[in-house]
Amino acid sequence: MNELEVLNDLADGQISIFQAHALLEHHTLLPDKPKKARFVKLYVDPHDESKAVRAFLRILFALPLPLGLIRFAVVNQLHKQLSKNEEWTLEKETLIEMLKYAKNTTITVESKDATVYIKLY
Repeated sequence: MNELEVLNDLADGQISIFQAHALLEHHTLLPDKPKKARFVKLYVDPHDESKAVRAFLRILFALPLPLGLIRFAVVNQLHKQLSKNEEWTLEKETLIEMLKYAKNTTITVESKDATVYIKLY
């Protein structure tokens, strides 16, 4: 039940003012269903490269990429990197689910060589 449903129930007289206050104030509402990410938008800005290379990267990543096409490549590379560290034990299925339900996530990577912006939507 979200806030709008609580307020509608209150307006219809199905719940009392005290019950509505308890639901809204104590955050006992159910979280919204997670939304699936469908596309990835990349922006890569290499600092020390020429204008031609920057223009090529902008053209290459001008359109959003479907997440379904690149999900398995990303998961395999990420799993390889994470499996090197013994403290982090994540299975591939967990990584796939994390990527699948990461809608409206923005990642910014800034280094001395390049700046990368990744947006999942």
